Amino acid sequence: MSFFALTLFIALGLYSLLLLWSTWQCLSENKGSEFETDAEQHELLYECPSGHKFSILIPFRNEEKNLGPLLEAINQIDYPETHAEIIFIDDHSQDQGVELLNSCRSKGKFKSILLRLSQSGGFGKKQAIDQGVASAQNPWIITLDADTLVAPQWLKSIDRALRNKNIKFLAGPVVTPFSGTLLGHVQSAEFNALQGLTKAFFKKNPILCNGANLVYEKELFYTVSGFEGNQHLSSGDDVFLMEKIKTYNPNLLGYNSDFSGAVLTRTAGDWKSYKDQQIRWFSKTTALNNPLLTAISALVFTVNFFIVLGFFTMVYLGATRPSQWFELWDFFAVYILVKFVIDHLFLMVSSPKDVFKGLWTLKRVSWPRQIMASLFYPFWIFYIVLSTQFYSPLWKGREIINDGEKL
Repeated sequence: MSFFALTLFIALGLYSLLLLWSTWQCLSENKGSEFETDAEQHELLYECPSGHKFSILIPFRNEEKNLGPLLEAINQIDYPETHAEIIFIDDHSQDQGVELLNSCRSKGKFKSILLRLSQSGGFGKKQAIDQGVASAQNPWIITLDADTLVAPQWLKSIDRALRNKNIKFLAGPVVTPFSGTLLGHVQSAEFNALQGLTKAFFKKNPILCNGANLVYEKELFYTVSGFEGNQHLSSGDDVFLMEKIKTYNPNLLGYNSDFSGAVLTRTAGDWKSYKDQQIRWFSKTTALNNPLLTAISALVFTVNFFIVLGFFTMVYLGATRPSQWFELWDFFAVYILVKFVIDHLFLMVSSPKDVFKGLWTLKRVSWPRQIMASLFYPFWIFYIVLSTQFYSPLWKGREIINDGEKL
């Protein structure tokens, strides 16, 4: 066996072990976290009257089209009105989002206030959250993105998870729908895989979380000095805070495996928006300097890169050495098949189940498009990694900052 083939099989073997272990961890977490019927879910939640009071922070910038649906979803939340407040923080929006909120907030179920970052107060999500935490009247902070939707049982699910008195920082699931397009399948598969890895590693050694559905104690936020030390970075309001709390006391971290406590986020509408989003996430990952996360990212990239390398090698051999083309085809066909099976076993376990019936319309997977997405994704991720070296995207009109430099 050649050195190249040996390297390839070692990488695929490690990748398979990672995803099989993660699948097992997700299966273990799923036990007892989902309900067989809506009636069973309602009965259990009814027996758990709330004891937690939440301040829900919603930073936003140019989210006019998303604020209306979010407000409607918030008004459907089944939770005591006295136990939650909504704090919107405007990060220098240039659309009519503020006017929309001013006209709709008074009709909301929960008490709400609108804050606006001043020019002297800085800009960005971290600064917005800082201002929101300072204004919060309740002991528990929830951060929620403006482009998400929540289920009626969302707060009750969080309340139930926090009955574990050790938990002071709770990461929640975030899901995204399959849109039916190739772009939608690529995004949804990647996003759900990241959520699965988040869930799998959280008990052992948390590596990821998502600020679109994050809960922490206000007092703890100030104990670890909030975002001090990384406010210069454009992103990372979630993972950087988690890392600080993990260093302070890892026993305070918890994950809510109940999908009724999930939020639904939208996928990017076009390939350019998706590209900019991924580069933003890449900037956060590289700035973290987490050896485990770096190793996992490198392994995932390597396994996908071998498919790209194999494709161009086969093109070359097809033009110059047809006999060797068939040998390489057999080799890579097995490689791609094994990767596809492992990937989708993991996605089947880690993705949301029927608990979403009657809440949101989540289209089922189109397997022909999913197969196309699996073959296309290695080339896409290779393109993204190359793009980070020479492309500096804008995020809502601003450049992404990584370690104090423009990315």
